[in-house]
Amino acid sequence: MISRPELPILVFGDDHTDPATYIILKKLLPILIQKGYTQFLAEYPKDRNLERHMDDTLKQINFANYARSIAIKHNLDIKNANDYAKIAEIPEIKKIILQITNCKNQFTEFAKIISRHAGHCAKLDFLQELKTGKIKYQSVCSEDAIDSVNDY
Repeated sequence: MISRPELPILVFGDDHTDPATYIILKKLLPILIQKGYTQFLAEYPKDRNLERHMDDTLKQINFANYARSIAIKHNLDIKNANDYAKIAEIPEIKKIILQITNCKNQFTEFAKIISRHAGHCAKLDFLQELKTGKIKYQSVCSEDAIDSVNDY
């Protein structure tokens, strides 16, 4: 979070699998705005805006929900890591993984997306809160993050 010069820069790390960071950020957002924080920087490709970040996150959520419904049809449990390899090999799932991630290692990508589902849901909820316009959003690449912070 970036603010007036007299306020400290706040850095929030997230685990991607744990929704806690985004749940807390959403609750803190009104307080941070009241204190004078004006901008949220997200480590994300810097050519992407808030809408693109939300769209990418929503794609991951929708895929996890779709995979859950396909798994049920095949009598597999999306929450059981032992079933991931079987689910990742279902042709419908393989096709979507390639579309979403452009990665041929379906098992790894499938496991990553499914394990991050709760975190993605909380992130989308927080990003929707940013859409109100009360605080500015900017994506920054990790190597550019320090330079962007120093610009304010």
